Amino acid sequence: MGRQLSSRGDSGFAVSQQRIGSRVLVTLTGYLNLDAVEDLAACADRICRSAIRAAVFDVAAVAAADDAGARTLAAACRCLVSNGILAEVRGVRAQLRQVLDRLGLMLPEPPAGAFSAALAPDAVTAGAAAG
Repeated sequence: MGRQLSSRGDSGFAVSQQRIGSRVLVTLTGYLNLDAVEDLAACADRICRSAIRAAVFDVAAVAAADDAGARTLAAACRCLVSNGILAEVRGVRAQLRQVLDRLGLMLPEPPAGAFSAALAPDAVTAGAAAG
């Protein structure tokens, strides 16, 4: 999987993936809206079909999100978790938080400043899973 970039030229949205061992860092940038949901859903699908054990979605560079984008992000996280993949979302900004709150959606977010188990070395995540 290495490093992949997916974007639609005129949508103002991009998804990049950086594989780190059995983990992946997924960076979302631009506008997480109806035009972006297909790219985000395809990204989650690729992760579910891979040997990835953990995924972190970095959404700090999401400029704005609409209902469809927020729902798709939450669904992507649920899909990963249901396939046994540890999922975390980091960098949620105020506008996305407002959309999530209004829709009653929760994302798997670690406490602020907490260590990211999803990006920990394999030995750490294996120990956490066993304990």
